Amino acid sequence: MVKKQSKTDITVLTSGVLLKDLRELIEQERSRVARHINTDLVLLNWNVGDRIRREILREERAEYGKQVVEALGVELSREYGRAFERSALFRMVQFAEIFPDEKIVATLSRQLGWSHFKELLPIQHDLKRTFYADMCLIEGWSVRTLKDKIRRMLFERTRHLKNKAKWLNAELSHFLFGVAFLLRCYVLATLPEPHGGSSFPTFWSL
Repeated sequence: MVKKQSKTDITVLTSGVLLKDLRELIEQERSRVARHINTDLVLLNWNVGDRIRREILREERAEYGKQVVEALGVELSREYGRAFERSALFRMVQFAEIFPDEKIVATLSRQLGWSHFKELLPIQHDLKRTFYADMCLIEGWSVRTLKDKIRRMLFERTRHLKNKAKWLNAELSHFLFGVAFLLRCYVLATLPEPHGGSSFPTFWSL
């Protein structure tokens, strides 16, 4: 006869290693799916923006480009929702202009979501934008953290400290050079003169 599992045994089983393993599997798969969706969304928005950008550049007329985006926004938002309305399309075009290399976008999209890029796009300074993008990759910043770092002007403060460190290094180098020069002069001044005198004056006799 098969022994029936007690309620206590089932409770222990569901609160132990099995439950822990199942939770980890579910969380890992959820994260993987979310990353995959995020990457696809970023690349889709880049491709949409790049396609519109190439159409506008071909015509070389700013007013024409504006009309194209507005018309497309009406049609696409009607079919696919607000994610493709006029303002969103302009942002996608800007995205393709600022990040023209698809391979770089694909690499960044593995860790940066579309919400990250929306925070980076308004930054005018290329070096500043690259700094924040790199920090997101290195530190794994959330969108909230990125917004906070930009608001607190981390780039400007870091750059200031870096410049200050360069200045201190230069000052220290000058100081050490001066100390070395004085020590050398002192040594030369205290050396005994050769027999019969020296044809060269000592430092202290200058």
